[in-house]
Amino acid sequence: MLYRPGKGFTLLELLVVSFIMAVVTIILFMSFDMIGANWQFDKDLVGLQQQVRLGMERMAREIRQSRTADINIANGGANIAFTIGGSGINYYVDGNSNLIRQDEANSTIMGNFISTVNFTPIPMLFPNKVKIILTGAKATLRKNLGFSLTEEVSLRN
Repeated sequence: MLYRPGKGFTLLELLVVSFIMAVVTIILFMSFDMIGANWQFDKDLVGLQQQVRLGMERMAREIRQSRTADINIANGGANIAFTIGGSGINYYVDGNSNLIRQDEANSTIMGNFISTVNFTPIPMLFPNKVKIILTGAKATLRKNLGFSLTEEVSLRN
């Protein structure tokens, strides 16, 4: 831009500067939008991982206290029933993607956004182990999230 003393800027110079400022402003807002979307994605993924880990931790702790003879895996591995101290406990995923712990008195939601759970006895080498695969899924605006955990739980004899 040429500044001429006593004259000011031409209309063309002002239009070029306005256009450049508009482009820079649009780029800034697009980058802020992308940063916000990535932040929301990471927040949703961390929340899903926490739900799956919390559900796995609670289940494994209780299953670990049961005995091999007291465990019944049913429904193709999607349901496990066992007893601890004479009290019957059942774990399964309901139709609303909740991990449910059901005992004789009530049902409790132990985790949200849980899509599947699979219990498999490992009788070959370790007769008192159960393999648990817990999968979580959550649909977000930009992408579907998924997270899976596997744990082998040793039972009491």
